[in-house]
Amino acid sequence: MLNTSKLEEAMQQNKVTKARLCSITGIARTTLDAILNGGDAKISTVETLAKALKLRIGFLFDEEEFNIQVQASGGSAASLTGAATINADNEKMAKLKTELKYLREKLADKEKIISLYEKANK
Repeated sequence: MLNTSKLEEAMQQNKVTKARLCSITGIARTTLDAILNGGDAKISTVETLAKALKLRIGFLFDEEEFNIQVQASGGSAASLTGAATINADNEKMAKLKTELKYLREKLADKEKIISLYEKANK
């Protein structure tokens, strides 16, 4: 899932306003606002945004690492950062594999459509 806070952070660091980003990318302001409010975004749109902000596209999808605190038997809190990170990484990997499969299917569909279009226009 697109991390909108990282997108906003990149805009701030590059001193790029929403209006300027829309102007640079050709993305409609309503589309950008929807994305920043957590709406779905086409991968091509995310690629365009990343390119305009000089970012790796993966940067916009990385989730922040988190810590899990548990109550130990002695009453003190123990941090499971390492275990939680591994578990979170496994979950991220599973999600990424699912997303990659979906994107490959979409790409194959687009390639079929392009092929049919090219055949029809010969």
